Amino acid sequence: SQYALYVETGGTAEIEDDVTITGFKNSWSNNGGAHAGKGPVFVDGTLTMTGGRIEKNTVDNLNSTFWSGGGVYVEGTFMMEGGTIGKNEGYEGGGVLVKRIFEMRGGKITQNKSDKGKGVRVYNKFDWYGGEITKNTGYGDAVVNTGSYNNHTDPHRTQAKRILLGGNRIKSILVRLPPCCAETDYEFIMRN
Repeated sequence: SQYALYVETGGTAEIEDDVTITGFKNSWSNNGGAHAGKGPVFVDGTLTMTGGRIEKNTVDNLNSTFWSGGGVYVEGTFMMEGGTIGKNEGYEGGGVLVKRIFEMRGGKITQNKSDKGKGVRVYNKFDWYGGEITKNTGYGDAVVNTGSYNNHTDPHRTQAKRILLGGNRIKSILVRLPPCCAETDYEFIMRN
């Protein structure tokens, strides 16, 4: 298998405290061709993460035509309640690539790298209720969405680097950054 953890269709698994998936490089060759992997953790069934770490994994983009997901590739259901997905690198979705359902209620997606969804790449459905998505790097947004992305956090948590403020009646502005984002460098632009 080219995966560190594979949850098959209809199957269930849980990643708890003291579990670490690290140092995995996912790509393979067959029939004379090189192929990108689909994340060190590949979910066809249901995976719940309550603790542990998925970190320092790499999914090579060998031909720019395969999806990847540096940490977790979701074609089933992934529920994140704790733990950390960090310092992974993938072509799409530095931390998580969502082809089906991802629900985040806790934990951290941090310091991952991708140019198409620095933290999360969404093709189907992502519901964000809690946890942190911070300090991910690459080009573009922390969450790139072409599916259904619902941010239920209060206040809305984001990794936006630029905030545009507009209108000709602005005299003063109070900006409150949520705890998840206080260490992020922000650029504020006022347009009147």
